[in-house]
Amino acid sequence: MNVFLLNGSPNPKGATAALLSVIREAAEEKDCRCETICLGEMSIRGCLGCKSCYETGSCVLQDDAQTVQAAMERADLLILALPSYWGDMPGQAKVFIDRCTPYCNTNRGHRSFSPGKTGFGLALRAGRSAGECEHLVASVEHFLGHLDIPMADSLFLTQSDTPEDILSHKEEILARCRRWF
Repeated sequence: MNVFLLNGSPNPKGATAALLSVIREAAEEKDCRCETICLGEMSIRGCLGCKSCYETGSCVLQDDAQTVQAAMERADLLILALPSYWGDMPGQAKVFIDRCTPYCNTNRGHRSFSPGKTGFGLALRAGRSAGECEHLVASVEHFLGHLDIPMADSLFLTQSDTPEDILSHKEEILARCRRWF
């Protein structure tokens, strides 16, 4: 099984990366082939709003968005992790989602990922309340829905600001996500 882990954070060494590292460990225990990409290490320009992709199924911009989309195509399971930045997803994640418009099932000329993929949404935040995490998970589910990829499960953590915060929950995270593979 091919698993794609998308770090929606600009920080490749932060809490979101630590969370995905724990989940990757669980996947590799089940002999899954894993690929992780951090959007903070990619160069993805913002959508121009030109709507060319509505007709062609392709974006006029050529950058790392296509690299991430190719990784999504290779995967059977997609795990998208978003930290909360001011109550919402980081700008890099929103820009990437916008750049997936060629795959949006509401556009007549849209492209499609191969069928049979399953998605999982992850969210984390430094604060105590779960509302921001619930919003982020709903955003992942909405995004995947427009790609015709069902979301099978989600996981969110509050009071998780550092990699050490994530590692203090490692066994709980492993117990939850081992069922995914």
